[in-house]
Amino acid sequence: MQRLNSEVIKQAATGQWRYILPCIGIPESSLSNKHQPCPLCGGKDRYRFDDKQGLGTYICNQCGAGDGFGFIMQWQQCSFPEALETVARILGIEQGAVEPNTA
Repeated sequence: MQRLNSEVIKQAATGQWRYILPCIGIPESSLSNKHQPCPLCGGKDRYRFDDKQGLGTYICNQCGAGDGFGFIMQWQQCSFPEALETVARILGIEQGAVEPNTA
């Protein structure tokens, strides 16, 4: 069995979070570097999407901070491997982005 290569997917996702996140239902209006309602917890003025280094970074005074993968994990209530699969599917990554499962 093979699993997705996280480094390949992370590299492909860098700088693409403003495209990726709306594909899973995040409003584009939530992807600006302004204080605004948090799409994760609903807080009125505690969140901003700063996308530092193209990593999809965000910060919320209630939810905390994270990167694009963390955002997906919270939004979809999923694991990191499931978030990787979501991003790979959105970006069309399939062949050549897997590594052998040594377990």
